[in-house]
Amino acid sequence: MATAYAHRAGFVHGDIHLGNVLLQLPAWIGARSSLHPTGPVFSPSVPKNVYTPNWLGKPSDEVLLPEAKLWLADFGTAFNPSQETRLLSDTHLQNRPPEAVFDSTKPLTFSSDIWSLGLMVWEGTGSGPFMSGFLFGENEVIADQVDALGLLPHEWWEKWETRTNVSTEGGQPKGGRKV
Repeated sequence: MATAYAHRAGFVHGDIHLGNVLLQLPAWIGARSSLHPTGPVFSPSVPKNVYTPNWLGKPSDEVLLPEAKLWLADFGTAFNPSQETRLLSDTHLQNRPPEAVFDSTKPLTFSSDIWSLGLMVWEGTGSGPFMSGFLFGENEVIADQVDALGLLPHEWWEKWETRTNVSTEGGQPKGGRKV
């Protein structure tokens, strides 16, 4: 809903991933989590408060969607595409929309957020990250996309210069790679 709200307001978020989703905790958490230690102060660098882990009342996998108050954060890369042209995506490589890789001459649009949102939902449902780009490069991320989704649009497939290193012309993995 937050993405739809931003889009209705005319803004592309530009960096949607699980790290930019915050969970609003119940009000009672704050009162219970801060302890004020008594006793001697050892050094000015020792914190005045200590925060303990809290039990939220149920395991996280039992929290229902209506109970979860989620906030989309970090609008530092947000932009209004009707007022600003953005050609480069600053989001993590594994969340970067394919159009940002293959067609850097066309401006990013709302669809780039939808791609990242889909990847975030995939990861958030417990399936793990869709792409492996955190420790690898652009070529590996593209190969993951082809492995999972099939051939790229013809124009992008032709632009992917290193495709023959990892895939057959039909999109099948090669060189020991498995899907």
